[in-house]
Amino acid sequence: MQLTVAIHAMMEEEEKMYPSNSALQLERKQFEVIKSPDLFKGNREIYINHEDEIYKLSITKTGRLLLTK
Repeated sequence: MQLTVAIHAMMEEEEKMYPSNSALQLERKQFEVIKSPDLFKGNREIYINHEDEIYKLSITKTGRLLLTK
């Protein structure tokens, strides 16, 4: 619930900054939230294929997420 509120707050800020962005004019919807342990399944990095490009999503030593191409 808290994350959904945070996402909506971020979208409201973006709407103020970019009011003509048609993507932000879409009806608000509930977002699926995936917990990082469920995504990483015990690993420190995963690979994502997006539009035939491979990206690496890693957990850094400080616990942050890092996405690289």
